[in-house]
Amino acid sequence: ALLTDGRADAIAQGAFTPKEADAEAADCLERLGRVLVKRKKFDAAAAAFARAAKLFPEPAAAARLSWNLSGALDAKGDTAEALAQLETFLKLK
Repeated sequence: ALLTDGRADAIAQGAFTPKEADAEAADCLERLGRVLVKRKKFDAAAAAFARAAKLFPEPAAAARLSWNLSGALDAKGDTAEALAQLETFLKLK
């Protein structure tokens, strides 16, 4: 909710287009995910990376997020989903 509060207002005021707002939110979520991995909060990191991946439509960004998400999932013990994300990464590369 923190990253989406005020989104509509910012767009209405012309501060961002919807695509720009999504890209900024995705960037913040990706950064948050990396911080959470460093703090060994793998469940929260995986959730942040997954939310960011839904907002980033570009293949290069989606590939990077799949890579990051696979690492967080593996670290939390979700090997099957981590492998699925690695397969997504390879398809997008």
